[in-house]
Amino acid sequence: METPVSSSATGDGSSPEALEDDATWESDPKKKIEELLRGDPSYYQMLGYPDATSYYEAKKQRLFSEYLHTVSPKLRPILEKDSLTLFYRLCNGWSHLMGIRHFIYPEILSTMVSKNAVRCARATLQGRAPLCGRRADPNLAAETFSVEMVELLLRHGASANHRTKGEQVIEDLLPLHIAVENASMHKYLEDHWDDGDPLDHLISLLCLPEMKMYLDTTRLIAKHTHNIVDEVWNCIDKNKVVQLAILLLAAHKQLRDPITRINGKVSRNGFESIRHRTYEAVCPLHLQMINMVSEGVKGSGLNKLKQKKEALLRVDALVSIVHKAGEALEEYVKTCSEVHHDKILEHVSSIPNSKGIVPSEKGIDTANLRCYKYPWKTSVDSHIHEIHVKEPPKGFAIKDVRNKFFPYWKSVLSARLEVKIVPPWEPSRKDIQRTKPSKKDIKSTQPSRKGLESAEKSMGNLVSTSRSQLASNYECRRKLCAVASMSLKVFKRA
Repeated sequence: METPVSSSATGDGSSPEALEDDATWESDPKKKIEELLRGDPSYYQMLGYPDATSYYEAKKQRLFSEYLHTVSPKLRPILEKDSLTLFYRLCNGWSHLMGIRHFIYPEILSTMVSKNAVRCARATLQGRAPLCGRRADPNLAAETFSVEMVELLLRHGASANHRTKGEQVIEDLLPLHIAVENASMHKYLEDHWDDGDPLDHLISLLCLPEMKMYLDTTRLIAKHTHNIVDEVWNCIDKNKVVQLAILLLAAHKQLRDPITRINGKVSRNGFESIRHRTYEAVCPLHLQMINMVSEGVKGSGLNKLKQKKEALLRVDALVSIVHKAGEALEEYVKTCSEVHHDKILEHVSSIPNSKGIVPSEKGIDTANLRCYKYPWKTSVDSHIHEIHVKEPPKGFAIKDVRNKFFPYWKSVLSARLEVKIVPPWEPSRKDIQRTKPSKKDIKSTQPSRKGLESAEKSMGNLVSTSRSQLASNYECRRKLCAVASMSLKVFKRA
């Protein structure tokens, strides 16, 4: 748990490290705080002054923060086990502190969400544990991909339309954006689909059992998100094909509902509205291209218009596929969790075909589907076919399953963090591609032809670098980040 520590000293010369070693904090924290306050030389001198009360209340809060810093190592394993017995025991110790009944601050509730401690969070939100403020960040729930936690927060007043704020995150993101963007970085998608690949391959990958927990979470959040048609159009406008496919499959039921009425009559539903917007965007591009051709204009300007038009027609085809086959695909996926991949893909391809959508000749090679690999063994076996279950994982097991296909440090929520602890792992194909220098970078650093050939040769060597060597590079990065994080804490205490 991340708990703020106000300073390196408590005002009477004692440090947080000293507080951690003092057994009085556990036996009688209220007595310990009173002792520290009376140990302040200014305590008796300020008793008669009007601002003495506010001064000591502020100091109590500072000491209280340091107390939370002391007990946070005890809270972490409790939340990881999601143990109500241990949680209530810790509650009893905290609730007597300074006579304060309410101690569960939003930061602690957010920690429960990030750890997916559903039982502890439920007890807190239902009033069985003292609570100071009932707001938890719903974006964290979107990051965990826990349907149970998202349902709990929504039931107790969390808003799916709450946007991110702060310098350490990308601002103005909805929980829906976080769920969709993070799901689009699933290892299957990053390894087996690129822009330009057949759309039915993308649909097939999204219908595999390992995508179910991601789609279920996105579907629940989308159900409570306003202006879902606008969110779909934003994906189309930015040509985010993978994100669009995820959102369409998750929200296709909402998009079938009527969204406009004229004189009491239904005008169009979400799918019709999206296709109408696409048509309105394609027509001006088409006319502009005709005018340019008639005037003899050629070159990059005409090519850009052509590419933009083709991109719009491509996403329109994707919208059409989900519109026709979305319901049948969802119903099948709900019942096929224990079926072998080959059988699933065979049936998934037959569903669009029955709706008049002809699939591509070559399908997905299921033999190459891989999880992320780590040097340690998690509670979920690395063999793909052994993690098929009838229901998505619950509790702390969600973290293991999520990290098999989406490592937490890649989340858009942590995109601006200065220090990231990255454990060694086997990167995906797109992770490898991101390490390749662009031709523009090569030309700017190596202007000569000889230098360019050398750079291209180095780039070729980089592509042929083994995955184990890349994992070693990530190990070096992890150690560097860990040292930087420790140094930062030392400087803050200095």
